[in-house]
Amino acid sequence: MPLSGGGSEIPWSIKNNTIGGNLTVSGQETEWLGVLFNQIGKNTTLTNIALSDPHPGAPGVYNVRNTIGRNLNCTGLTPGVSGGFVPGSVNVGGRNATGQCASLI
Repeated sequence: MPLSGGGSEIPWSIKNNTIGGNLTVSGQETEWLGVLFNQIGKNTTLTNIALSDPHPGAPGVYNVRNTIGRNLNCTGLTPGVSGGFVPGSVNVGGRNATGQCASLI
């Protein structure tokens, strides 16, 4: 499931999906983006995502409570990435987490 380029001021999420292969989100410019509560069979890759959330101190791309079969890779996420508001509410990964998402497995 690749999502590449574009974006808008409308917040959006990838939520409650079962994805048999990879999830890749790249080159987005949007107000808010969340990858939430998904079952992802292979790799999750989030790259070059710029958020314009108008709320001061917003943590960035939400990557919360996903089950990932292989690897979680994140780079170029501004202002950053968040595992959510609930402590321990991070992702379950089969292998490695790298880059900005290294602490979210």
